[in-house]
Amino acid sequence: MIPAPSLAQRRALIATGLLAPWLPARAAADSAVDFSDMRRQYVKVPGALELYQERGLHETDRTLASNSAVKLADVLRDVLAVLPAHVPRELGDLKVFLMWGPPSPLGGDPSGMRYVRRGEGQRGRSRDPRWDHALVVYSADNLMYLNALWSRKALMHELAHAWHLTHWPERHAPMVQAWQNARDRGLYRDVASVKGTTIASAYAAQNPLEYFAEVSAAYFVGIDYAPFDRAGLKMRDPMGHDLVRSLWRAA
Repeated sequence: MIPAPSLAQRRALIATGLLAPWLPARAAADSAVDFSDMRRQYVKVPGALELYQERGLHETDRTLASNSAVKLADVLRDVLAVLPAHVPRELGDLKVFLMWGPPSPLGGDPSGMRYVRRGEGQRGRSRDPRWDHALVVYSADNLMYLNALWSRKALMHELAHAWHLTHWPERHAPMVQAWQNARDRGLYRDVASVKGTTIASAYAAQNPLEYFAEVSAAYFVGIDYAPFDRAGLKMRDPMGHDLVRSLWRAA
C-alpha cells in the first residue's frame, strides 16, 4: 500500500495546483492505518446531528476539537438545508465520525472523507466496525483547512454516495447511461477550474459512482470545475442535470 502524503506535503502540492485540497478516500490506496482497532474511542458531540469525535482529539486539543466540530456541524446543516426535505428522513440514522488524523496514537490519515455503507465496516483494517451507514472525516485539521466551497462540495459528494448506495446498486443503469454519455462526449475532459487552470480529466469522468456524486454536488452546492453550478450543469450536461433531479426527486 502507498502511504498517504503528509499534511505538509499535501499543502505544498495544493499550492502548486497539482492536488486538490480534498480527495475522497476511495480515490487513493486503502490506508495503512488500522481503523478496526477497538481501542479507538469516540465521544458524542452535543447537538441534533449524530456526530461523533475521536476521544483523543477531544481530550488533547480542545480548541481544534471544538472548532472542527462546530464547522462540520454548520456545513452539514447548510448542505442538508438545500437538499429536498425528504432526504434527511430517508437517510435515517446516518452517523458522522470526525477523526483526529495523524496525531492519534492509533494512527490516522491526513485528509479525505468516505461514506461507509451498511455492513462495510466489517471489511478489514481500513474500516471501523462502528462506521456503519456513516460519513467519516479523516482529519479535523484538514477540515479546518478547507475553504467554504471545498467543505460543502466534499460533504455533499459523500452524502451523494450515501443517497446512491442506500437506494440503488453501485452501477445503477440511469447513472451508467448518463456517465457514458458524458464520457463519450468528453464533457469532463479539459475543463476549466476555479483557479483558472485546466483539468485534463475531472473527477466526474472516473466512473458512474463518482459521476453521480460530482454532478449532485454541482447541482446542490457547486464544485471547483466546469460546469461549476446548477445552471452550468444544465447547459453543459443536461443528462446529468436531469439525472440529479430524478434520483433526488428534486423540484
